[in-house]
Amino acid sequence: MVEISNVLDRLVKYWQEESIPLASGTTGNEIAGFENVKGIRLPAEFHQYFTTVNGMESFYPNYTDSNGFLFYPLEELNLFEDEFAGYPAMELNLDLVNKKCLIFANYLHKSWTYGVVIGRDTGEYSIVKILDHSRYVAIANSLSDFLEKYLVDADILY
Repeated sequence: MVEISNVLDRLVKYWQEESIPLASGTTGNEIAGFENVKGIRLPAEFHQYFTTVNGMESFYPNYTDSNGFLFYPLEELNLFEDEFAGYPAMELNLDLVNKKCLIFANYLHKSWTYGVVIGRDTGEYSIVKILDHSRYVAIANSLSDFLEKYLVDADILY
């Protein structure tokens, strides 16, 4: 597995080459406050990501990379059930609700979104591509794995 700090260095360089304004990293206190409000504990790799770079600076109107990806700053992350609140609860994918899915990026203005699904008690997590309010596909087993795929423009992202 690739070390997250190496991937983050490459991510920052890539966004700088794309002329994407980078958001300033957050503090541990800001992350803890966010976790308390959302009732979720972010994996350690996400802590490092948000303290290094807090997503893309211009959320809306959004800067995206040249492929159409937008990475949210911490304060714009939504739980799956909040993101899809317009749908009846019985139509939502309960797996994503019960395991706590937090949406952190999207592709082409929400053609689909990417979320981190965190096991409630285990702390284990995976990264999923959310196709709509009821369908998703697991695409990575860590943030570093997801970012590595993003940096090489892997087909699995699409």
